[in-house]
Amino acid sequence: MGRHIDCENPRRLWLTDDIGSKNIEAILLHPQREQKHIEIAIEAFREMRKLRLLEVHNVWTPRVPEYLSSQLRWLIWEKFPSESLPPRFEADNLVGLQLNYSSIERPWRGEKRTQQEDSTRSLVLLSVSGLHSLEYLDVSGCNMFDGAIPSDLEPMCSLKRLYLNGNYFTNIPSLSQLSLLSYLCLDDCKMLDALPELPSSIKELSADDCPSLRLFADQFTNSHKVHHVSFRNCLQLLKEAANGESKNIANTLWQHMIQRSRVETRLLSILLPGREIPEWFCKQTTGTSILLKLPPSWSHDNFMGYGFCVAFYPTHRAFFGRQKNVVGVLAEITVRRTCSNREYRLSVLPDYITRKNQNIGMEHVCLVYLPCFRDRNDWCEIEVSIKNLSPNTVVVTKWGMGLVPKFQGVYIEPYDKDDDDVV
Repeated sequence: MGRHIDCENPRRLWLTDDIGSKNIEAILLHPQREQKHIEIAIEAFREMRKLRLLEVHNVWTPRVPEYLSSQLRWLIWEKFPSESLPPRFEADNLVGLQLNYSSIERPWRGEKRTQQEDSTRSLVLLSVSGLHSLEYLDVSGCNMFDGAIPSDLEPMCSLKRLYLNGNYFTNIPSLSQLSLLSYLCLDDCKMLDALPELPSSIKELSADDCPSLRLFADQFTNSHKVHHVSFRNCLQLLKEAANGESKNIANTLWQHMIQRSRVETRLLSILLPGREIPEWFCKQTTGTSILLKLPPSWSHDNFMGYGFCVAFYPTHRAFFGRQKNVVGVLAEITVRRTCSNREYRLSVLPDYITRKNQNIGMEHVCLVYLPCFRDRNDWCEIEVSIKNLSPNTVVVTKWGMGLVPKFQGVYIEPYDKDDDDVV
């Protein structure tokens, strides 16, 4: 699909005659170092009737194309310099639109901009008509305020991934019309105080570094498919944790995800500020391992997986250091059988516990569900040990585990309740 484009001069993009602009289907402009000024031969875009991909990074140009092909499926332009897209651009075939950290104020020329209190440029989506094919939308860091998103989102009926991070909303209109939306990113929305109404299709939600955000126990009532939520460094939630409010939210959210999702084959995870492990993790310890002894008549048909909860906080070195702290906990599960001495082990390094290399600025708890795929007819013991892979930056204060049943709302209790099963 791609064609070679020569840059004979590092400050001007030339489309050579031997290629032929009419045959170009993809343009990727991504210099290793940020270019302060590159002049693009915008006239050549009029001939690119077959252009389906345009991706521009680390480039600043005073002019943008006045024409874009109606066949364009992906438009990725970081720090887009113009106030609007080309006036005659038809977006019917557009599948992906990424305009993060751009100066754009209105995607489609002709829309009137609403006046914000400050004079900075801000993106306002007054209309999303014509975007019925759009599956991916990234408008992060575009100075969006309240009212920037229209209440009628039905034209974006194909949208699956939405990035609104780094903007200045205090609230966002209902997203329930986006019936295919599976991923929503609201990271670094410093003024956001509540989540929008979510569609039933949502699977992953990230709202990290939202210090004003508050949660409510019934927030995910209609979200039957959700399996990962992250509220890292949400200061208001830490305050609520001190009052015990977030424990109720964690409990409600966990039970909802366990009972309403098809969890037999899916990992689940919840990350939010706090310091206490919910009491329904029947075995808790400050050590490195836990041993669960199963009763001889335990109902293996009622068992579907393992639940883990880890409480941790950043060290002084991590909090004041320059490097972002990498958090990881390795869990190793050993199962012993009654009829033999055979064991099997499963090592889990869930990157969904803390996701990416990001700063952890306060106390957090992470809840994880791991489905069981093995035959468990003759199990007698389950031993779990953990290892902190980042002891220089994170301290694990306590952790716990339990066996998650299929048909009950509480954990299966182990057979041996003596203290010696926790090491």
